[in-house]
Amino acid sequence: MDSVDAQTAFQKLTSGEYEVAESLYSKLLETDAQNQEFLAYRAECNYKLSKFENCLNDVKLLMSQNPTNHVEAFISGGRAATKLEKYEDAYYCYKAGLKIVPKHTEIIEDLRELQKIIIKDVEAKGAACEEKSYNAVEFCAQDPYPGDVDLFKLEVEILEKKFKIKTETFPQKPFDNLVQQRVAQATMAGHNCMQVGKWKEAQKCLTTALLLDPNNYVVRRLRAEASYNLDEVTATFQDLWLIPKVKRTTDTWKLGGKI
Repeated sequence: MDSVDAQTAFQKLTSGEYEVAESLYSKLLETDAQNQEFLAYRAECNYKLSKFENCLNDVKLLMSQNPTNHVEAFISGGRAATKLEKYEDAYYCYKAGLKIVPKHTEIIEDLRELQKIIIKDVEAKGAACEEKSYNAVEFCAQDPYPGDVDLFKLEVEILEKKFKIKTETFPQKPFDNLVQQRVAQATMAGHNCMQVGKWKEAQKCLTTALLLDPNNYVVRRLRAEASYNLDEVTATFQDLWLIPKVKRTTDTWKLGGKI
């Protein structure tokens, strides 16, 4: 930052005077509209000021220039897009950040949160249709096998033989940034299909994600939702069954209760 104005803007940003800093960076961008540093810092100001749409617009412009730094701006953009419920934009912001710093812990954690938010978004649409007289959570939360190992084995055998439910487990694979990006992309595509009721297309996208990361229980829960809406009871139960009990959320139990 060579100019006094740029130095002043940065000082205001670091001291938490975001409105002043945002105004200064806007003036600087009037004469240097493609300046990556100014865009990144203004995006941060906009995020701090809860101007999420403006933040996202700055980050998109920054992204179009393929920068090699300013990963923090992409984190702010991802979070702004998430607050705006623009989940696909959030994914691409985080993806751009991972290009700069692979395995960035904040981005990876945000992507996991994004998956959870997508799950809640999908399930909110079905909440109004729930039967008020039936408490699926209370019913399913009971342990059906209180220490009775033989009964559990018998149940597994019935599921495997009669209903062709597999009780397989999958080895944990080492983290691979490229694979996880592909998982996130396939999951996002599946979510977009679910949003418009394209359940078969959603099921295919989520299957692609699970082939890459079979232990991703968020994606498995989403695929169960897609299968349920296709009236594929066995496929729905298969995915729910493969989610370990300690990983089953309230919404997982609710879906199980419906079938």
